[in-house]
Amino acid sequence: LRAPPSPATPEASHLLADTITSTYFYQLHMETRNISGYCLSAGKPGATEYASQHLWEIAFPENIVAHASRGEQDRVHTHTRILGDRSTLYKYLNPNTMFVATSPTPVPGAEPHVTAHVVDTVSGKVLYRVRHQGATGPVQAVYSENWVVYHYWNVHAHRNEVSVLEIFDDDAARRAPSLVEAVAEAAIGSKSAREMSSLSLPVVRVLGQSYFFSLGVKAMAVTSTHKGITSKNVLLGTNTDQVLALEKRFLDPRRPTKPTAMDREEGLVPYNPNLPIIPHHIITTNHQISALRGIVTTPSRLESTSLVFAYGMDLFYTRVMPSRMYDTLDDHEFSYALLVATLVSLVVGTLVASVMVRQKELQAKWK
Repeated sequence: LRAPPSPATPEASHLLADTITSTYFYQLHMETRNISGYCLSAGKPGATEYASQHLWEIAFPENIVAHASRGEQDRVHTHTRILGDRSTLYKYLNPNTMFVATSPTPVPGAEPHVTAHVVDTVSGKVLYRVRHQGATGPVQAVYSENWVVYHYWNVHAHRNEVSVLEIFDDDAARRAPSLVEAVAEAAIGSKSAREMSSLSLPVVRVLGQSYFFSLGVKAMAVTSTHKGITSKNVLLGTNTDQVLALEKRFLDPRRPTKPTAMDREEGLVPYNPNLPIIPHHIITTNHQISALRGIVTTPSRLESTSLVFAYGMDLFYTRVMPSRMYDTLDDHEFSYALLVATLVSLVVGTLVASVMVRQKELQAKWK
């Protein structure tokens, strides 16, 4: 494989000269069931093409049925998660991580299964693997921040199922930073506690949980905002050709069966094996998107708002506000009458006060 710079100019080649050897990419082949990783090799100064070096390859014994990776517009507001007992979990936010789901070719009499893999695309290492017995495709998945959500069919329960994996950095140095590092990070934004390299991967902790879902899923996406401050919703394109916005808090692998006081303080939702379908969270309302094939999201200028575009034979465009519209004033909630009354009161008060001051000064001069 060879990679030409774009645009193919000497200036572009000069800009790439310092970073070309740290450029990695991969190719996923559904037909041959493998993933290949490459890096670019430095060429001569002013080169118009760069050669690639094959680094690794993962050959799966089963069919690749789904894959997902973090989007370019995936913003992360906080790198940690504070628990109810004031301890801290550090999110594993390596952008080179991807999710791959595999499943064997159906064989009469054999129990099907779906295997979920979390792969580092620079080193080719499998960070985590879990098998769901009695599961089969089709599989839909979405990856955001340090978590992945995927949907499949449970043969034993004869129901659709949704699973979530959340990945945390379990390195001891990251879990317990020194006081100096903590103060430096808070004061000057030091990133020493968050730096990572795919060439020296830390130990990761993966938490998972599964739920039943009463609808089939044809497409998945996640809301995105400009700064990543707003809570995220997972968008599910259902087999009824509608789009449901499901709050991420319902897809939290730490949902407890018996919440403690610390769990309630943290805001964890008690575990329920069935995911809720809230009618007013169906963002397509009473519309159907014929032959729904995909969902695309993008940030808007308002941090509270994410733009959603769903497509198939029909096209549907809307906006969603996962944490409501907290950065704008609603016309129904803002009282114009109170504003006018306040301004009139200030003007009248200023005039009355100025008259009283003049009278007081005049009386003081006659004394």
